[in-house]
Amino acid sequence: MFHKPFKVKTQTAIKGSERKRVRNDIEKLFPNLQPADLLQIIPAKDEMTVAKIYTHSGESLVIYCVQKNPVFIEVFKELIPTIYTVWKFPELLPVFRTYPPVFSKLKSGADLMLPGVIVEGEVTPYTFRNIKKGDLCSVCLLGNKAPVAVGRAALSGSDMFDSAMRGKGVQIVHLFGDDLWSFGDKSPIPVIPDGMLMMNEDSDSDENEQSSSTKMDQQNGDSKVTKVTGDSGIDSRLNANQSCNSGDNCELDQAMNKCSESLHQLDLKNGSNNTEEEMIDLLDNMDELLDVCFKCAIKSSVKNPPGKLLDVKKSSYKKLSKFLQKMQKDGYIKVKELSKGADSIVEVDKSQLRDFELPNEIDIDPIQPVTSEAEFVLPKLTEMYSVTSAVLPLFKPNGLRKGSAVAMTDIRSYIDEYVRSNNLQSDSKKSQVQLDPIIADIVLTKGENNVTHLSWEELFKR
Repeated sequence: MFHKPFKVKTQTAIKGSERKRVRNDIEKLFPNLQPADLLQIIPAKDEMTVAKIYTHSGESLVIYCVQKNPVFIEVFKELIPTIYTVWKFPELLPVFRTYPPVFSKLKSGADLMLPGVIVEGEVTPYTFRNIKKGDLCSVCLLGNKAPVAVGRAALSGSDMFDSAMRGKGVQIVHLFGDDLWSFGDKSPIPVIPDGMLMMNEDSDSDENEQSSSTKMDQQNGDSKVTKVTGDSGIDSRLNANQSCNSGDNCELDQAMNKCSESLHQLDLKNGSNNTEEEMIDLLDNMDELLDVCFKCAIKSSVKNPPGKLLDVKKSSYKKLSKFLQKMQKDGYIKVKELSKGADSIVEVDKSQLRDFELPNEIDIDPIQPVTSEAEFVLPKLTEMYSVTSAVLPLFKPNGLRKGSAVAMTDIRSYIDEYVRSNNLQSDSKKSQVQLDPIIADIVLTKGENNVTHLSWEELFKR
């Protein structure tokens, strides 16, 4: 909403009665706030103004500012806190935690997708049980509880679970670095350590000189340097004295880039203590496997080798686009960029593959393949029929009820048993079945009152 500049129509000092009304509206919206909290958000005497603006899309909004910082925006008579407010009260809104590299996507105008949400433990129906679609929520980055964005839940908590954490999670309304943030004093993001993801030990050799002083600060409860770890050893460092304003090369972006590089090695590390030599061997093997699979594919369109997991992120290329550029440089293909991030192979040169023989089996084993004790067997599908109230009198003697599933072979046997037990088979013509009131009511249509017999084939068909 505030990715592009907005136009300020008016900005005036707020009256005392209006100040009190806004405070009461905030209290109704957030009943857990204490009176002292409300006075901290809307002080009784500090400078407070109200600005009426027009966004780039033509929407008319109201911004309430305290000491020149926007604290709330009013959208269609609904109050939404700004990041300046949620920085003071990080738990004011339901929080969605995500990885630092995701923030660059949010800055470009994207919404927060559910696959990027970090959840402690497994996702259950109770993980987001209190969230409803459209509820206000905040977004924070891994290791720092200070929110970087405010938005609305795109799905209810139950829908998030039912979707297997796929699709859009939070529709971003306002975030750090946008024009609404610039309307204030452009404060940097505060560092509020997230205890769930903290790690007390610091093993980096370049910090050995500061280790003793850092430990003393930690013992005194005044640690300036916090080490943050993710699920597989991703770590970054956030310094409380660092500041990040509107520049693209600020410390936050540098930290996100560093974390992004760590994310690419997430699966490589996998929580283990691999040596540097083992990591290099792993990359070399994955590069070789990627090269062989590529040549196999363009020569004969074969599938990936069985029992092998091909993962570009575990190769030295990291991205498929870089690998395609390498293959283009080697003369195998020609690649054309259709749009940003979308490459297309427009030409294939197989002349260099004349001496390349398709392997029956690849001996490269960079990762442990997934094996099974028995070969996969396709499931057997059987067409079943449901017993309705119309045919229930015919099948009820066999213990079936309305809604019971019956296979066609069983239906034939039940009908055959019913006919023979009730002596309905014609004595003169064994192929004919006499219709009793129950069968006649089931199989005959309007105008067939004179029909007294049907063949076995016609009976089964009907």
